[in-house]
Amino acid sequence: MNNTPAFPTTVKYCIGHDVDGRPIFSEDTQLGMTLRDYFAAQALSGLLADEHLDHKAEEFARLAYKCADAMLEARESTK
Repeated sequence: MNNTPAFPTTVKYCIGHDVDGRPIFSEDTQLGMTLRDYFAAQALSGLLADEHLDHKAEEFARLAYKCADAMLEARESTK
């Protein structure tokens, strides 16, 4: 299962200056949430919107991650 970052970004920041006063930059990749977490959050929104479902929070969370895992598997099988 490919659980890659959902919204990776690269941040560029100044870490000092060289002898001529020019800035020296460094880059750092911020991975953010994983694709699995993103899928689970989306699934959770749908589960909570269904007024006919009556579960405890822990059960909703487990269901959301089951949905996320299924989405990741489906994603891999369509490649």
